[in-house]
Amino acid sequence: MSLAASCDDPVHDLVLISTDGDGLGNLMTEAAAYGMKVFPGLPAASQEPGKTWEPDHDHTAALTAFTGRVLADYRARFGESAAFAGVYQSFELAMRDRAPDDPIIELYAAQHATVAATLPGRTILVSPYIDARRGRGFPPEQAGDGLADLARTRAGAPMAVAVQDGRGTGKVPVHGPHERDAKVEPRLVPVVGDVSNAQAYYGPTSDYIAAAARRVPPGVQLWVNIEGFEPSPVDGECGRVDPLPLRGRTTKSRLDRQVMAAGTHAQKIISYGWDPFFTCQARYDTPSLADDIASGWQEPIVVSAVRKDMNGQAGILVEGHNLRGGTLRFEPEGVTVEQGWYGRGRLESAWVPYTPSAPWTAITATNGAGESSTTPYVMP
Repeated sequence: MSLAASCDDPVHDLVLISTDGDGLGNLMTEAAAYGMKVFPGLPAASQEPGKTWEPDHDHTAALTAFTGRVLADYRARFGESAAFAGVYQSFELAMRDRAPDDPIIELYAAQHATVAATLPGRTILVSPYIDARRGRGFPPEQAGDGLADLARTRAGAPMAVAVQDGRGTGKVPVHGPHERDAKVEPRLVPVVGDVSNAQAYYGPTSDYIAAAARRVPPGVQLWVNIEGFEPSPVDGECGRVDPLPLRGRTTKSRLDRQVMAAGTHAQKIISYGWDPFFTCQARYDTPSLADDIASGWQEPIVVSAVRKDMNGQAGILVEGHNLRGGTLRFEPEGVTVEQGWYGRGRLESAWVPYTPSAPWTAITATNGAGESSTTPYVMP
């Protein structure tokens, strides 16, 4: 494909294209049949030689022209499809405070202006990462600045910022405020050492998501992208041997804690299908992680708990998923209380008439289906 404006131009930028079929077209057809949404990837930028985390701006003009051609093709082929939700920004960046002349922000601004002009009204999906490791990462307050910098590149188009929560790579922990001085989880030791959470990290995922939520402007949605794997494998665990780096399989309860860490801020929670960690089996007769998720789909997850009076009576209001009916159990008091009220909005809510007395209270929900939380929610 020539990106020249005319055949008479003295210089032509050529793009060589190879394909083994219409994979995207087939995906759109399948997704529409299932009522699903697709965000095809934007063309990926060339990387700076020797600095692969930065785009090579010598090619930005050609990339922008090519992006326009690709998006015009998307518009012609999929413009009427209910599955075509928008496009995905495939060049990754850290969601931290960035300089005005940051090369990745400049790339985003160029490509996103083309999206806004070619596909008006379609959403731009970006998935930046966070890194809480002391000495290598950045503190939570920078996540809010980073989200604001990202939002300024959208050129008026709707944007969804799906923050990678960092737990799968070991860059960010998922723990409660009562665990700051506790030892890091064993699966994180290969990444940060056998130290406390506070020694290893600036803070947990929940701190970064809360900081980002404070800077979300109109026209932007905050999503959370939970990483469905462990930073390293253990003996006897199914996984992959290639490509590097090696990763490990996680558990349904660990994923529940990641959903819990997203709190009430995430408008949508997603997870990439990291192959093969959702589907591999330690033995032919043992369940995969996907099997565990499917069998535990009704298990409650509490993402927020606050003291709240209702009809003049003191109590606790929790928000989360799969909360309808049942009870809330409070530890260390060892008290179980039946729900006195239930409501449903973007999240489910349940209230019980109880006032905890302990400095830290662990709350376990059991719903009307008899399913209980895999991990308690701890509130001060």
